[in-house]
Amino acid sequence: MSIATRVYRVLLRAFPPGFRRRFEADMTAVFVDRHRTARAAGTGAALMFWMRVVPDVVAHGIAERREARRSCRRSLMWQSIAQDVRFAVRSFRQRPGFTAAALVTLALGIGANTAIFSVVHAVLLRELPYPNADQLVRVYATHRVYQFDHGSVSPFDFDYWEQHATSFEALSVDQFCSHTLTGAGEPVRMTCAAVSPTFFDIMRVQPAAGRTFTADETRSEARVIVISHEMWQSKLGGREDVIGARVDLDDRPWTVIGVMPASFRFPERASFWKPYYLTPEQRRAIGSWFLGTIARLKPGVSLEQVQAEMNRLGVELETAYPKNRKDRGFSVVGLKADRASRSASGLRLLQGVALVVLLIACVNVANLLLAQTSIRRHEFGVRAAIGGSRRRIVQQLLTESLVLAGAGAAIGIPIALWGVSALVALAPPFLLPEPESIGVSWPALAMTAIAAMVTGLLFGLAPAVVSSSPRISMLLRSGVREVAAGLTWSRRQWLRATLVAAEVALALVLLAGAGLLLHSFSRLLDQAPGFRSDRLLTAQLTLPSARYPTPEARTRFWSDLISRLQAMPGVEHASGSNALPFSLWEWQSDFRVAGREDVPNDGAGVRTVTPSFFTTLGIPVLAGRSFEESDVATAEPVAIVSDAFAREHMAGLDPIGQRLTLDARKPQWMTIVGVVGATRHRGLDEELRPEIYRVLAQSQALSTLLLALRSSTDPEAMAPQLVDVVHSLDRALPVQEIKSMDALIAGRTAERRFYMTLLTLFAILAGALAATGIYGVMSYIVTHARREIGIRLALGARPVQVRTRVLRQGLGLVAIGAAIGLAGAWSLSGLLEKQLFQITTADPGAYAGAVLLLLIVAAVACWLPATRTTRIDPATVLRD
Repeated sequence: MSIATRVYRVLLRAFPPGFRRRFEADMTAVFVDRHRTARAAGTGAALMFWMRVVPDVVAHGIAERREARRSCRRSLMWQSIAQDVRFAVRSFRQRPGFTAAALVTLALGIGANTAIFSVVHAVLLRELPYPNADQLVRVYATHRVYQFDHGSVSPFDFDYWEQHATSFEALSVDQFCSHTLTGAGEPVRMTCAAVSPTFFDIMRVQPAAGRTFTADETRSEARVIVISHEMWQSKLGGREDVIGARVDLDDRPWTVIGVMPASFRFPERASFWKPYYLTPEQRRAIGSWFLGTIARLKPGVSLEQVQAEMNRLGVELETAYPKNRKDRGFSVVGLKADRASRSASGLRLLQGVALVVLLIACVNVANLLLAQTSIRRHEFGVRAAIGGSRRRIVQQLLTESLVLAGAGAAIGIPIALWGVSALVALAPPFLLPEPESIGVSWPALAMTAIAAMVTGLLFGLAPAVVSSSPRISMLLRSGVREVAAGLTWSRRQWLRATLVAAEVALALVLLAGAGLLLHSFSRLLDQAPGFRSDRLLTAQLTLPSARYPTPEARTRFWSDLISRLQAMPGVEHASGSNALPFSLWEWQSDFRVAGREDVPNDGAGVRTVTPSFFTTLGIPVLAGRSFEESDVATAEPVAIVSDAFAREHMAGLDPIGQRLTLDARKPQWMTIVGVVGATRHRGLDEELRPEIYRVLAQSQALSTLLLALRSSTDPEAMAPQLVDVVHSLDRALPVQEIKSMDALIAGRTAERRFYMTLLTLFAILAGALAATGIYGVMSYIVTHARREIGIRLALGARPVQVRTRVLRQGLGLVAIGAAIGLAGAWSLSGLLEKQLFQITTADPGAYAGAVLLLLIVAAVACWLPATRTTRIDPATVLRD
């Protein structure tokens, strides 16, 4: 071996030993070859070769040594973490009771949060499946007095926007309608959306097959439709030749010209789309509101800018038409926000409630870990005595907490899956958009993982800091045994007491919120609807214009049907209307009262009814008379108004004998012959609004009628007979929406009931967790105070005195937490303001009830450990 080779091998010692074992021979062989080449080139070349080799070897050797040290540290770190995880699993196996309690608590808290977040993500955060969806908006009519901001639009308004608004790229109307589909099995009523030809251009969604309709087809009212993917598959069998196929709707042929993608479901519930044309006469109709509007903003136009423009147009119309447009305006809402408008505030509230429950769960597990800390005190002292650093002990305990949280999250995922299904099933119709698409998504699972990590750190930090205190190793080295503080608070017990007080405070916030909603809901149910809802069956029926083309034919059918329904066994009264209360059907119109044309009006509800309507629904006739069978088309036109109408629009007049009309351009005057009680039409929480009733025989014959039957027995048991009577007149007519009136009312209160039920369930869970925390703390106190209790009993103290002391200690803790919780509930109660009815957020009954309930639960949780003091034998304690 040459001298140069020996020198090079000495230089290689700059590399770590492992590196040299793998590469020294190869590197030396390469060096020898290159050194021989350099020497052959001359002394200068050899010198330059060494000047390059020496610094290169030294620099790379040092770099490799640094990397080796880093790798070693990383390896040691992962080995340490793996060791801590294995130890944590073994430790949890040895403590099955503690582990089960902690896992159940965490699984409930994390699972509930994952379920709520899954719904929140699907409804509020997920992007809409349309190109440039942020430019899509809904435009609504508003009313400052009646305080609604999502009203239908009039054709006059829509025409005015098309002529004067500059912020929109395009506007389209969309109006829900329905048709009876025949020839595809049993006749079935299908929902559709009548839309302008610009609708699909606005949505920027192309059909999966075929095309959309043109402006010429819209103007000519061609019978062409674009169907949904679901209708294509379920009703038309997914046939390949569907484009150009004929379908029978209301006994008339329509041609399928397009099929939309499966992802396109707008407006919701629409099975197909048909063209809609606003005639010049409709565009001049200023006093009729029945249209929905979808629009796309021009690029660069913000919501604030378009809202400012619509405010200006609203002022222009109110100035030009003061009688018809008083207090009316327009609102513009982004489509994403509009879809979630009904559920946004409630879902955010539920997410906050679920987070509070998770905090309570964290506090509970932290208390359990603190209890385990006292049991494992000797273990931590030994670790510290043999050189374990405080950081190492904290790392071990935090690893245990994170493992526990991860296991709780894993168990919580099935709970979340069940919870999402339960939430969607419990939610009332139309509250959650596209409920079939809501599930536990990847973002929700990512949130679960983050929640597990944060939760593990939250409940593990305090026990880790306490358990790693240097005082533990000092006690072990000195041989001193730490004595529990007994029935007085020690520093360690104060930490646990603080956590329990926080639990009580958080639980009281939820209990107070649930109390407010319960009190509000009971007030809502006490509201009189203005009619008798008991034993009332309702249904919906629509006559196809092909088989019933004339008003006379429709009137004759309705008359025959009502007569046959009236003759059904068990039916006391039968009637029909174009808009039953709580049916979601609404008709609004402007009107004029003769002699009071100068008085502004903002419309009234118009109800077309059969003569027996007021008797069937139990609406009282307060003045004049009801409709009679003699009020036929050839008789003098008559109307009946509600007492709310008389108070608001006929103050100072006797309504009976006054005349009114619904068409200012071509007045058809009706004489008011009666005044009836006002009804709540859309919800128990709405104000009584003006209503005008006209008799069916004197109005344009309706193609759709809502039936009402008052039975002497269970109304829903009459449903098969109702269907049989309808089919005895026309076998091809589907009877829809057969429900009792009580079910309709329950449907309109379902949203409040939904949020009230969920908040109450969360409050009960929070109360149970708080009671568990109180029980755990008091059990800990009694267990560690056995010596003191034994001494007190040996010195003559009565058991009842010891129990009272324990109860006083526990309830004092609860009182502190309740005081903090009351302050928190008071400050956060504003979040529930929109859900309350006829009570304020400062309702004393709700707060008093929550405090009383929590005190009772806490007293039981304190009493159970306190009773154990009577089983302590003083002699045994003193002997020990």
